[in-house]
Amino acid sequence: MNSFKRSVEPISFWPSFICITLFISCGIFFTSEFGGFLNSSLDIISQNFGWLFMLAGLFAFALCLFFLLSRYGDMKFGGQDAKPELGNWQWFTICLCSGIGTGILFWGMGEPMFFYAEPAQATGYEPFSRDAGVNAISQAAFHWTIIQYCFYTLGALAVAFVAYNKNVGFAVSSSLYGLIGDKHKGWIGKAVNGLCIFTLCGAVASSMGGALLQIGSGLNNLFGVETGPTLWLFIAIAITATYVLSSISGMKSGLTKISSLNTMIFIGMALFMLLFGPTRFILDIGVASLGDLANTFFDKASITNALTQDEWAKNWTVQYWASMVVVAPLIGLFYARLAKGRTVRQFVSVTILGPSIFGFIWISIFGGTAIDLQSSGQFNMWESIQQNGMENTVFAIFNNMPMSTLFIAVFLFAVFTSIVTYADPMTSVLSNLSSKSSKIDQEPPKVLKIIWGVSIGTIAYLIIATGGIDGIRGMFTLIGFPMMFLLFFIGVAAVKSARAMYQEQFGEQPKATLVTVEE
Repeated sequence: MNSFKRSVEPISFWPSFICITLFISCGIFFTSEFGGFLNSSLDIISQNFGWLFMLAGLFAFALCLFFLLSRYGDMKFGGQDAKPELGNWQWFTICLCSGIGTGILFWGMGEPMFFYAEPAQATGYEPFSRDAGVNAISQAAFHWTIIQYCFYTLGALAVAFVAYNKNVGFAVSSSLYGLIGDKHKGWIGKAVNGLCIFTLCGAVASSMGGALLQIGSGLNNLFGVETGPTLWLFIAIAITATYVLSSISGMKSGLTKISSLNTMIFIGMALFMLLFGPTRFILDIGVASLGDLANTFFDKASITNALTQDEWAKNWTVQYWASMVVVAPLIGLFYARLAKGRTVRQFVSVTILGPSIFGFIWISIFGGTAIDLQSSGQFNMWESIQQNGMENTVFAIFNNMPMSTLFIAVFLFAVFTSIVTYADPMTSVLSNLSSKSSKIDQEPPKVLKIIWGVSIGTIAYLIIATGGIDGIRGMFTLIGFPMMFLLFFIGVAAVKSARAMYQEQFGEQPKATLVTVEE
């Protein structure tokens, strides 16, 4: 208890912890009323401000491209003599796994099928047509690649510029240093950190809840174990124990090993599906989709419901961007810990292009397989999705593959390790945000890691066991609205911080300088 009192930052910790407890309680005991409120709020925000979310994606993309191509790309985090603490492979695998969660595993097949069967009215494509199929892969890849990682990277840059070169505390509020200087240590910064604690804890729990559903369905498929609250409880305990122990052991000894193993499993699964699945079709539609993505990138990045009767943009891209903006400053906060000894150009290239290339290949393989099964008449995946849900359909598809039992077992292990490699760094970030003093090169207190790690696991189980996951997910899309404005401020602060960092390393006077940290 004394260790907890000494390490915790009360203004950031207690309000967010109490709000999380109260909010989840409302979701459990007043599920229908609370869900109705969230749904109506989401409709209002999406319909009236969907265009602003699309601008946020373009804003993040433009700034990351600016840092990649401008003179600022030559700067090195930590000074010109700084050396990286992790190898390139470890760096890439941590970036990939800590940002991927379970989303791409769950939606790699399902999302392209939705776009194949129900393309956006704005595209003018007929359902189940060739154009709809090519667009389905490129649209799903668009959602899970470049702009997603631009959100995360922008948050990372704003922190890394000042954390390594100004010795500023390691928190989301530090990303605002370029705008408000030392005021980020005051009530504004603590309020920002508290808000981020609240949003991140629930966002990770929602992702983990999806993993509980998918692993439960997989175990039912393999062993006939009845899926339900009891099975979900045991799965939640196993996942929570794993990522808490990994987080306590530290990034180098825990997360690097799990991330490397997880990435190798991903590669093995993709190669297996490519070799034993419809190889020629996958390659054909993959190349066609790559061209479609290049040709329609900005169309996809600016799609709205203007002059349409459907609500496609609101239901898909707007909600994706909202949910990614919620965690962008926080995943960015973790990414910033990997920046030391790298130039800005190297950092932007690896954190955006590396995971994006992998994501496109993954969706081309698994999404292409799903579309081939549907279009060839081998398996009516769309009907299965409508009747059984995505968590069951993926296993029905795997059962049509060679060595299906082994493949399903490996897939379940990948889901397990994926949520671990997502929850592990996010547990560390939560601990950093609620700690009194945690520098860029320090691990946060173990007691805080245990508290937040157990909290995430508990919330994940509760929202699944009580059927409240849709409302909880909706809440974090709703909170993405104020977080979006924070992202705009972070972007401006990143530019100002970069100019000051450039002056320090190369001696060139920028047009504006940062406030100097008083020792």
